Amino acid sequence: MKSLLLFFAFCVFNGILFSQEKPLVPSYTLPDEIIVSADRVNSSLRSIASSVSVITEKEIAASHKDNLFDLLKSLPGLEFFQAGGDGQTATVLVRGHDAGHLLVLMDGVRMNMSSDIGNITDFANIPVDNIQQIEVVRGAQSSAYGSEAMAGVINIQTKPVAATPLLSVKSQYGSYNSIANLLTYSSRFGALGVVFTGRYDKTTGFSAASSEYGNKEKDGSNREVLTNKLSYSFPDFLNLELNSRYTKAKADLDQFGGFKGDDSTYIFNLEEFSSRMDGSILHLGNRLNIKFGAALSRNVREYKYDVTINNPASSASIYDGRIQKYDLQIDYALIPSVQATLGFEHQAESATSEYISISSYGPYISDFPHKQAIINGIYSQVRLNIDESIYLTLGDRFDNHSQFGQVFTYKIAPVWYIQRTETKFKALLSNGFKAPSLFNLYDPTYGNPYLNPEKSKSFDIGFEQSIYGKDIQFGATYFQSKLENLIGSDPATFKAININNADISGIESFVSLKAALNLNINVNYTRLLAIDKGKAGTDYDKQLVRRPRDKTGLTINYSPIDELSVNIEALYVGKRDEKVFNSLDYTIARVVLGGYTLINLAASYNATDQTEIYCRIHNLLNKRYEEVYGYGIPGFSVYFGLKLDFNL
Repeated sequence: MKSLLLFFAFCVFNGILFSQEKPLVPSYTLPDEIIVSADRVNSSLRSIASSVSVITEKEIAASHKDNLFDLLKSLPGLEFFQAGGDGQTATVLVRGHDAGHLLVLMDGVRMNMSSDIGNITDFANIPVDNIQQIEVVRGAQSSAYGSEAMAGVINIQTKPVAATPLLSVKSQYGSYNSIANLLTYSSRFGALGVVFTGRYDKTTGFSAASSEYGNKEKDGSNREVLTNKLSYSFPDFLNLELNSRYTKAKADLDQFGGFKGDDSTYIFNLEEFSSRMDGSILHLGNRLNIKFGAALSRNVREYKYDVTINNPASSASIYDGRIQKYDLQIDYALIPSVQATLGFEHQAESATSEYISISSYGPYISDFPHKQAIINGIYSQVRLNIDESIYLTLGDRFDNHSQFGQVFTYKIAPVWYIQRTETKFKALLSNGFKAPSLFNLYDPTYGNPYLNPEKSKSFDIGFEQSIYGKDIQFGATYFQSKLENLIGSDPATFKAININNADISGIESFVSLKAALNLNINVNYTRLLAIDKGKAGTDYDKQLVRRPRDKTGLTINYSPIDELSVNIEALYVGKRDEKVFNSLDYTIARVVLGGYTLINLAASYNATDQTEIYCRIHNLLNKRYEEVYGYGIPGFSVYFGLKLDFNL
C-alpha cells in the first residue's frame, strides 16, 4: 500500500513536467482507418507506403495472452527468441536486423535500454492487459524517429479513459503453478480522466537451461506492474495527458543452455519507471496542431550468482540507465491536399554499471563510469494527396550526436490507390541509423569513442488488394536493406569497431478473410535472406544466426454466438543457424536449430454482460523445440481465468 501511494504521489508531482503523444491506431484490416506511427501524423492506411500490422484491443482480448512477446510472434517480418521461460530476456527482431535496430515506444516512452550493450528492448516484462492497440511499422523510419528506428517501430498505446466509470478484476491460474491478478479502474470527473491498473503475477516455471540436457532446477519469476493515466481537456483547444508506469520484477536464471547449465543461485532483479505527459493545441479550425511533450525513464537491472558445483565463480552486477526527452511537433494543413510537419527533439541518455567477479583466478572488477550522450534532432515532412488516389510522403531529418556528430536520413514514400478496384501499389525508399551504445563508446576496456553509427539503405515495393467489399484482402511486399558499419569486436584487442556489413532481402505476404458467422482468418508468410557480408569474419555469405528463412503465421477467430469466442493460432518457424560456445576447448561451432510448428488455442464465454470465463492452451501438441540452443520452452500448458466488470 505504501508503494502504491508513493507511485501516485510521484505521478502527480511529475504531471507538470512530462508529456506524451496520443495516437489513434485502428485495425489493419480496414484500409480506410487511421494510423499514426508511420508518419507521426494521423494518416489513412491507404496513403501509407510502409508495411504496417496492427493488433487491436479486440484481437488482444481474443488471444488471452499475457505478454507482448507472445502476442507479436505470428506477425509477418518479425523474428524472436527467448532463453527460457517467463521472466527470461525476450528479444524481437524486424526483417533480420539486430534487436537494437527496432525502436519500441509505449505511450511515447522509449523502451530501448540505454544501459544495454545493444540498446535492445526486453519484451519479457510487458503485459498486455491495459494495451489498446499495437502498431508494427517495418522498414527504416529514422527520418521520423531517429536512432533505433533503423529496421522499424513498434508503437504501443494503452487504453484510454472509459466513457463511464469502470472497475475490472481478472484472476488467472494455470500450468507451472502460474497465477496472475489484475485490477483496473477507469473514470471521468468532468474534464479530468483517470485510469489505473495494477497487476501481479508469479510462476514456479521450468528450468531455463533445457531439461532435455538433464537440467532439473525450476526457474520461476514474479512481477508487479502499476500504470496510471491522467488526462485533462480544456474546452476547444488544449488536451493534456500523463502516462506513468512502474515495474518491479524478479526471475531465476541459469548460467547457460545445455548440459550442466543449472544454477540455483542465479537471480535477476528489475526495477523500472517511466513517466510522460503530452499536450496538444489545435488552432485555425484544426488546420494547425501543436504537440509538445517530455518524458523521463529509468531502468535498473541487477544480476547475482554464487559458487555452485557446476560454476566455480561468484558474481554481482548492476546496470542503471536513464533517458530524458523533450519534443515539439507542428502539423499544418497548407491546403486540404498538402500537410506539412516540422519537429524538434532533444534526448539525453545516460548509464552506469558495476561488475565484480570472484573465481580461482582472483577478483575481477569492471566499473562503467557514469556517461551521457545527447542527440538533438530536427525533422520535416510533407504529405501530398492528389484526388485520394496519388499519395506522396517526403521526409528528412538531421540528428546531431554529442560524440560522432551529424547524421542525415530521408524517406520517399509514394502510393497509388485505384479506388475503382480498391488496389494499392506502394514503394518506400529510406535510410536509417543506429547510434553506438554508451557501452560501445565509453567502456574503459571494450569501448571505442571513435565509432561511427550503424547505417542502412532500404527499399520496399508491394501491393495490397481488397475484394468483395473488403471481406477478402491480400498483398505482398518485397524488401531489401544494405547494412553498413555494423559494430563488432576487434579480434586482437576485443574493442568495439565498425567491422561488419549485411545484405537483407525478402518477401512478406498476407491474406485476410472475413466470412459469415463472425469468422476471421488471417495468414501470412515471410521469406527472409539475411546474409553476413563481413569479410573479416568466418561467416561471410552465411545466413545471420537466429534468422529463419521461412516463417508462417495463421490466426482464426470464430464467434458462433455473441457470447462465445474461439481463437486458433498456428505458427511455423523454419530452420535457423545458431552459434554454440564450447567451454572445454573455447571454440565456437555453428549448428542448425530445427524448424517447428506451434499451435495455441483460446476460448472465452460471456456468462453475463459483466462476467467472462476463459481458457487458453499453449503448445497444444506439446512440441519440443528450441528458440535458443540449449534453453527450455514451455510444453503443453493450460490456463483458466475469470474476468469481472463492474459499471460504477
